[in-house]
Amino acid sequence: MLLAACCGPCAIAAFNEFGESYDITVFFWGNNMDCKEEFDRRLGALETVNEKLNKGREMVVVPYDNSQHTPLACESCFRARSRAAAAFATQNGFDCFSTSLTVSPHKNSAVINAIGESAGKDYGVPFISADLKKRGGFQKTIEVSKQLGIYRQKYCGCKPAARF
Repeated sequence: MLLAACCGPCAIAAFNEFGESYDITVFFWGNNMDCKEEFDRRLGALETVNEKLNKGREMVVVPYDNSQHTPLACESCFRARSRAAAAFATQNGFDCFSTSLTVSPHKNSAVINAIGESAGKDYGVPFISADLKKRGGFQKTIEVSKQLGIYRQKYCGCKPAARF
C-alpha cells in the first residue's frame, strides 16, 4: 500500500489501521504547505513515526516546491494530494493506496474517501477507504505523538483560499 501521509501524527492512526494487512510505503507530498519550515517539521515527525511504527520502511518524499502553488479550498487540496498519490502508485506498481487525512475531526471522511476513490478510478489503482478517527484514532494520535515527542501541528499547513 502507498499511504499518502500528511504528517507524523496522522500517520499513527493509519499505521494502526492498515499495518496488520498491508506493507506500507509512505508518500509525503507537501507542495501545498505555506512554507519550507512547516514542510520540514512535518517530514521530521513523519520520519520518526515511520521508523517507530512502520519498521523504518521506505518513504517517498516529493521535494518541496510550492512555486506553482495557488491557495486552494480544502476539497481542491484533498484532490491534489489524492491525484499525486494515485499517479505515483500507478507508475510504481502499488496494489492500492490510501490517505491519513481522515483522522482529523475537522475533515469530512466521506468527502476525502470519495475524492480518493475518484482518483483511484482515474489512475487505475484501488483506493482503500477508512475513517481513521473512529475507534479513538484521533485521541491515539495525540497520546502517541506525546510519547514520541514529535511535532504536532495546529493547522492544516496550507494557506487556503478562504483565508485570503
